Amino acid sequence: MKKLLIAFGILIVLLVAAIIIIPIVLKEPITKAVKEEANKNLNATIDFKDVSISLLRSFPDLYVGIEEFSITGKDKFDGSTLVYLKTLVLDVDLMSAFNGSPVINQITLADGLANVIVLEDGTANYDIVPESEGGEAEAEPSSDGSFAIQLKHFQIDGLQVMYNDKQGGMKFNTSRIDMKLSGDFSADKTALKTNVLMKKVELVNGGISYLNGVELELKADVDADLANSSYTLKDNEFRINGLHLSWNGKMGMPNDEDIDLDLTYGAAKTEFKEILSLVPAIYAKDFEDVKASGSLELNGMVKGIYNENNIPAFTLTAKVGNGQFKYPDLPKSVDDIQIDLSVANPGGTTDKTVIDLKQFKFQLAANPFEIRALVKTPVSDPNIDASFKGKIDLGSLADAIPMEEGDKLSGLVVADASLKGKQSDLDKKRYENFDAKGEFNLTNIIYSTASVAVPVEIKSAQFRFAPQFLELASFDAKAGKSDFKASGKITNYLGYALGDGTLEGTFNLNSTLIDGNELAGLSTSEPESTEQPAEGGTGGEAPASEPFLVPKNLDLSLSTDVKKIIYDNINLLNTKGNVVIRNGKANLNGLNFNTLGGAVAMNGYYDSSNEAKPKLNYDLALQNVVLKEAYAAFGTVRKLAPIAEKTEGRVSVNFKVSGTMKNGTEVDYNSLNGGGKLTSESLKITGTEALDKIAQVVKINAFKNPEVKNVSLSFAFVNGRVSVQPFDVKIGPVSANIFGSHGFDETMDYVLGTSVPTAVLGDQANAVIGGLVSQANKLGANFTAGSTIDVDILVKGTFKKPIITPAFKGSGGGASATENLKAAAEAEFNKAKDELEKKAREEAAKLQKEVEDRARAEAEKLRKEAEDRAKKEAEKALKDKGGDALKGLFGKPKK
Repeated sequence: MKKLLIAFGILIVLLVAAIIIIPIVLKEPITKAVKEEANKNLNATIDFKDVSISLLRSFPDLYVGIEEFSITGKDKFDGSTLVYLKTLVLDVDLMSAFNGSPVINQITLADGLANVIVLEDGTANYDIVPESEGGEAEAEPSSDGSFAIQLKHFQIDGLQVMYNDKQGGMKFNTSRIDMKLSGDFSADKTALKTNVLMKKVELVNGGISYLNGVELELKADVDADLANSSYTLKDNEFRINGLHLSWNGKMGMPNDEDIDLDLTYGAAKTEFKEILSLVPAIYAKDFEDVKASGSLELNGMVKGIYNENNIPAFTLTAKVGNGQFKYPDLPKSVDDIQIDLSVANPGGTTDKTVIDLKQFKFQLAANPFEIRALVKTPVSDPNIDASFKGKIDLGSLADAIPMEEGDKLSGLVVADASLKGKQSDLDKKRYENFDAKGEFNLTNIIYSTASVAVPVEIKSAQFRFAPQFLELASFDAKAGKSDFKASGKITNYLGYALGDGTLEGTFNLNSTLIDGNELAGLSTSEPESTEQPAEGGTGGEAPASEPFLVPKNLDLSLSTDVKKIIYDNINLLNTKGNVVIRNGKANLNGLNFNTLGGAVAMNGYYDSSNEAKPKLNYDLALQNVVLKEAYAAFGTVRKLAPIAEKTEGRVSVNFKVSGTMKNGTEVDYNSLNGGGKLTSESLKITGTEALDKIAQVVKINAFKNPEVKNVSLSFAFVNGRVSVQPFDVKIGPVSANIFGSHGFDETMDYVLGTSVPTAVLGDQANAVIGGLVSQANKLGANFTAGSTIDVDILVKGTFKKPIITPAFKGSGGGASATENLKAAAEAEFNKAKDELEKKAREEAAKLQKEVEDRARAEAEKLRKEAEDRAKKEAEKALKDKGGDALKGLFGKPKK
């Protein structure tokens, strides 16, 4: 018995020792295997901070906890995070961990981010499995060192999801997902239990916002036939905010392309308050306290095959009768809410969808409003029959719907308009077949809120509907100190609103003041940095901002006349010009304004048709501007001429520049190409390290804080360097010829060929020169110090740390080192100039082709219109002639 107890004790000790030792022994090989296997088999970088392994937490399984797990893209998505998880927990079958093929029973993801991106060309950052030689994705890894998954439980705690499909035009975001999914995934058939909660869900598709900050929840029990990919919905509930829906039916995936759906759905409750919760402004504040009444009927079905080329049949019926709601703390209510909506599609394509809003009316604090709409063939040729009529006193809105503290809203909205016809009739200018009439008026609108930088006041705005256009007859508004008066016309507004048509229009804008700082909430002072990594984030550099994109479906022309524009620390006066937005490109034509003490003329464009790298290209003429102010105002000037910071005086500059944007509104300076000419009557340069050091080295005081007269120089910049062609200038009594280059990285390579009168030099300078002459003659030169002495000054290093080397010009018959350098500088300048001219010719040819293509298209359009008019006139003439003939046959006999 004693021996048995001793043996049992030893066994317990060994078991405890195993529980402690095994995780320590397995940690390193498992960590190494995971990283090596993942990075070997994926076109992405897998990384994590630490791994903790334990037998105690999930015995008899092996607990594997991974901290700060991340998947980062490569190639096009280099540096972009696909997945970040603060914690990733795996429960691994213990015995499988020893044989090199770990079996995972449970996965838990906590506190992280999933960031999915699909580019315009269809490339997706989640496509991280490399293709095999045959072009297909590589198969699942074999058993030698790979993973097997036999999940029984999958859980997500606090995952933020961002999905941006630029090719499909869809965005989906949710601030948090919590999910629990359980079942035996290794069995052919199992009962799945699902609970999913999503908060602040946003869904935008085709520029239309379908969900905005809603809360979604799904609780469902599903009988899953995993072997045949067939799923039957049992007890389930789907909630959108306060609307509870129940779903019944089946879903199957008979092959890789098709999803077979046979589902019905309906509102679990029949109270109007359920659907009222879908209104974000109402649901967001004290919704539980809202008193509501009225009936709700909501149901529908989805039946058929869904794949890339086919959608299933579906219906939606929503009816509200005698709806009413009131906040207990507010004096007024919203009454007589009547909704009758049906959406149906027999299956096949989305173009077969018919949207019939037979009625949507309400009274807001005794102000009636009613909308009716019928839309057919919404994709190929939107056929619309709609009207809206009513009046809303916005001042009474706050009496019925709660607003944030400090918010103010007042004014009158009056609408009475109707639209009936097909988009194709508008496109082909058959305006007689399209009926559009009515007005939409805003009067004395005042809106003020903490979320908007300045209060907005619309004194008057009048929109008139016609078949040909939507006319902005008048617009008079203020935003803070800024004022706006505008008028114009918009064509193809229905094609833009209902489909992917291009919005066309012309506008005139007048203003006495546009304060960009106030409108954008900017401050001209530099704020202290408060940047911190987001909670649960990875820290490090903040993600690059999205470039500003000019919409591709806009074709707008804006003529401006603005007396004063304030932005950052720049004042633009008497701004006039024309801005044309077309095909993702903003063209500036004849833009003129006064600033920096002088005048500026500008032509060019910003082109974001390539969303990854928007292009800029413009000509700029600055006349008599204060150079120091230009340095403070423009980043381009700081890169092109760092010396401008220490220079007093006025300059005139004509130059061209082209390049690309790096991210957001930041210019990629290394991509800039261009050149031009700078002239100035007088410049005073003070406190520059390079000139001060020249004065110190060569003992010529003229270089310390010099004033230079009659400057005229040509420059070109390409590949991150500015080349300056040789130019002559007087620096006090010293004549100088200057040439060379400097980089956007502030490196310098300049030569100053100077001729210095010895009479103006001090004893110390003459002693230095005498010593240099003596040293040079000892080396075989033949220099003499006459009335002037020629000294070449080589300037290298950087603007802050210059390296100065003086040298005498050679006296022999051959070319001097300076002359060789000068020839090389001129060659470099000409090379840059030739490259710029080549690019300019290519750009001009491209623009010429665009103009010719547009002209041909316009000519073809005019020809077609002329043919249509001629045909209609001929038909009308024939009809009139036939009518006269009939009158002659059957009319009354003439007396």
